[in-house]
Amino acid sequence: MLLEENKIFRFHSDTIDVVRREINLSQEEDMREAIKILREWVHIQPHFKIKDFPDSYLERWIVASKGSVEKAKSRLDRMCTIRTLIPHYFIETDVTRDFNDIFDKVIPVICPKLTKEHHRVIVTKSLVSDADAEFLTKFYKYSIYICELLRRYDYGMGLHSVYDVQSLDIVKLMTKINVVEFRNILTILLEGYGMRVKGIHIIIQSKSIELLLNIAKTILKPKIISRIHVHKSYEELHEIIGKDVIPIEFGGNERSIFELHDDLIEVASTKEFKEWYSTMLNARTDEELRPNGKFNEEYAGTPGTFRMLNLD
Repeated sequence: MLLEENKIFRFHSDTIDVVRREINLSQEEDMREAIKILREWVHIQPHFKIKDFPDSYLERWIVASKGSVEKAKSRLDRMCTIRTLIPHYFIETDVTRDFNDIFDKVIPVICPKLTKEHHRVIVTKSLVSDADAEFLTKFYKYSIYICELLRRYDYGMGLHSVYDVQSLDIVKLMTKINVVEFRNILTILLEGYGMRVKGIHIIIQSKSIELLLNIAKTILKPKIISRIHVHKSYEELHEIIGKDVIPIEFGGNERSIFELHDDLIEVASTKEFKEWYSTMLNARTDEELRPNGKFNEEYAGTPGTFRMLNLD
């Protein structure tokens, strides 16, 4: 497997070897066999609407599942099911046309360099004090767009997500949050895409952040909650992630978030990725054809079927 580098995805020279070794698939033939098993399983699933996924895509699901083919099957099925049952989050999108208005309020970017531990870092900086419900919905949908970029191009040991919300009035924000929608997006990101989150870092000095965390604690399991860190300064963030991979606005040595944002939009606007995104929108299920004849709640992620979210 060759990793595709571009302006927003860079890798260490030994990233593939390190990651495969960590999931006990260090031998090339072992990974090929795991991909073969997953591919053959996909092809015999009558309820899958798309069955010809690239080997590189299947390998990323195996990596996200820590080398477990059985878990990769479950997660790929769950993601296709979620697209079917919460379709309004998965529609044809033009990244500049449909999201351009949110970038005046928030800048989310993918940091190109991996950490020394082969972790990817995503940083989001709020630029305003308030946000309405329409903005939040668009931000959630843009988060899904970023997840598709990660699943298409990224390869690593896990993810750190950093939010600089120092400008936000958290108390006002709480009045705009739809809890069901908040649950939906967490289900999609964690249960659907199965992101291996190593840390969620919130930079804010106000204690009002506890209001938001209290909602999260009703949804997430303690394992995830334990990975949430509230920092009062960038220096506290540096102690965990380092400075080399994060932008200058966060006290790091990487280029500005505005430059990184432009690079992200450029990659997301390529013909190659647009075609990929359109294909993934159709990676859904026909529940009438599911072998057991009914929707299996094990793969649920929709209102009325929520479980406590877990993450490994």
